[in-house]
Amino acid sequence: MKIIIGNDDGIDSKGIFELVKELSKEHEILVLAPSEDRSGFSHSLSVRKPIYVVESKNFEQFGVKAYHMTGTPADCIKLGLDIFKEFAPDVVLGGINHGANLGMDVMYSGTCGVAMEGALAGFCGVAVSLDGGKNGGHFDVAAKVVRKFLPQLYERYTGENIWNINVPNKEYDDLKGVMLSQIGVQIYEDIYKKFETEDGIYYSLGGYTVEHNQNHPNGDVEVVKNGYVSITPVKVNRTDFEELEKAKAMSLVL
Repeated sequence: MKIIIGNDDGIDSKGIFELVKELSKEHEILVLAPSEDRSGFSHSLSVRKPIYVVESKNFEQFGVKAYHMTGTPADCIKLGLDIFKEFAPDVVLGGINHGANLGMDVMYSGTCGVAMEGALAGFCGVAVSLDGGKNGGHFDVAAKVVRKFLPQLYERYTGENIWNINVPNKEYDDLKGVMLSQIGVQIYEDIYKKFETEDGIYYSLGGYTVEHNQNHPNGDVEVVKNGYVSITPVKVNRTDFEELEKAKAMSLVL
């Protein structure tokens, strides 16, 4: 297959390196990634702002062309698909993210934004994240998981969803298996720290996840917590069709 790989952790991240290393063994790869960390940028685009595109040598040992851009994760895919039309991918893949994208993380995730932009352009979109993944995490394991299941996910591509994969930070043999799951509930205690400088006052967002008992046993949060790889189909069209039908009973007359 021909695969465009992007991410939100930046061109120099460990996650994207391991993903390219693994998938380039069997597939033709083009890397289009942000120049630096763009975590939490979701599906945002740079409008009326310059986007610089620079060739990278990070993956030349694998025979893979790569470019980094000053825009958002979605910018990299949207602009890249225009510049490199001749590549014509089968799959647009985001990852491997440094940290899980569970529950409502999918709304904020630039990794999922990569997959969504690919899906909107008519390609199979896949996002992959490593739970607890830092530079020392088992990114090689997550890459092997993607390589194993990507052909099946591609075969089931309908044009209506992306696949969101989350991998526990474990050795391959310690993974309990793979489960198809729904989006769970991930609650955060947000902490905004205030800083005063000569240039003015600014705030920085931090925080931590909160333990709770609101999760469905087949939700992605519980699945990964229990040591399984989670694969979740996420709709591109966010219309609530069930409520749309019920709402037709309302009187909406001007």
